[in-house]
Amino acid sequence: MRLGRQGLPRYRRIGRREGFDLAPGPGVSSNEWFVVYARPNRLGVSRLGVTVPKRVAPRANARNFAKRLVREGFRRSFPAACAVNVVVRVRKRLDRNTAQQGAEALARLLRGVQEKCGKY
Repeated sequence: MRLGRQGLPRYRRIGRREGFDLAPGPGVSSNEWFVVYARPNRLGVSRLGVTVPKRVAPRANARNFAKRLVREGFRRSFPAACAVNVVVRVRKRLDRNTAQQGAEALARLLRGVQEKCGKY
C-alpha cells in the first residue's frame, strides 16, 4: 500500500538558474552547516532552492541526501503563505551520522527567516 506523496511540490521549488540570485543582502543568515538567503517574491507562496557544492559532497549520492534533508526540513517547518524565495547553500557535509544535527541547525535558520517574513 502506497501512501500519498509527501515531498515538496514542484511549485514550491525554485527552477534551475532562475531565482538563485545569491547576492548578499539583508536576508542572509548562516551557521556552520548552512547559509540561507531569503528574498521576497510576487508569487504568494514560499519557494526553496538548494545548492550543495561538489567540494562539500563530492559524490552525487551525498549531494542528493543533503538536498532531500533540506527539502524535508523546509516542507515540515516553513509556511507556504510566506511569499519568499529561500535559497539554502550547504556548507558542511551531511550524512546519516550528522543528519540530526544538520536538521536542527536548518530549523533554527528557517525559524529566523519566518520571523522576518513580512519585513523583506
